[in-house]
Amino acid sequence: MSKKDQIRFSTIMNELARLQQRYAPEGLCVVYGSQADGTAQCTSDLDLVLIDDLDELGTKHWVDAIVELHKVYNLKLDVEVPHENKLVVSHSDIVAALHLEPFFNHSNEFRIPHIEHTESFLQSRDIRLRLMLNALTTPQVLVAGNCFLYRRYVSVAYIAVTFLACKILAHSLGTFDKARLIDALMFNDFGNAGEEFLGYKDKRTTVSILWTALEFGLNYWAGAGLLTRRTYSSYALYSARASRTLYVREINELLQSSYHFHQDLIMSGLLSPLRGFRLTPIVGG
Repeated sequence: MSKKDQIRFSTIMNELARLQQRYAPEGLCVVYGSQADGTAQCTSDLDLVLIDDLDELGTKHWVDAIVELHKVYNLKLDVEVPHENKLVVSHSDIVAALHLEPFFNHSNEFRIPHIEHTESFLQSRDIRLRLMLNALTTPQVLVAGNCFLYRRYVSVAYIAVTFLACKILAHSLGTFDKARLIDALMFNDFGNAGEEFLGYKDKRTTVSILWTALEFGLNYWAGAGLLTRRTYSSYALYSARASRTLYVREINELLQSSYHFHQDLIMSGLLSPLRGFRLTPIVGG
């Protein structure tokens, strides 16, 4: 990113922070996608989400402000997924994403539904939750909001996406390592990838974050007794302990725990402003 682009990016981030303070001062404003990983063009759209429990009117004000921001800075506006379904999500939406709700049916059977380019699917809660899980496990920027809550969401998302990858491979492989888990998240059996699968693009920055996420997640699940380490770098899943009921219980305990386990990530160097997320100056804070 050139110096000119860096200045432009910082200007947009400061404007976003100002909007967050105006419309949702208690919320978390997070930018992800190409603008966050440094690969955006000057007119690339701004992938962002406001995590807050806004009402319908508050959501409308935020969406209108973001649309206007795109116009002011001549940014492309992605309209495939309705703005109301991706620009604002509630804290309960984040919890549902971390519960991996889109990937279990009513009988708690694991499956990954195909992406459908239909109006009903793109307006659905499932696509919103899938977007949020992807946003928390790819390069992102916290523009404004509670850093500790944000880091907790990211940490639990690392644990969640590791469980997701293990479940994908559980029926086909007895043992697996991080490289196979990353492939499982990037590509399905039919060769679909990116937005046609789980949203992860084959980019160095994305792979780097997934590697970090899996490193932490594998250690966590091994310690929790869900995985067994077969060799230094390979693992196997205890299928009997990998039920969704037990998984959700574990995630809830992590979210409610008073122990800031994200400090383990920071102390080990797995989570830092340069790996997993980066913090920009927060206006007024």
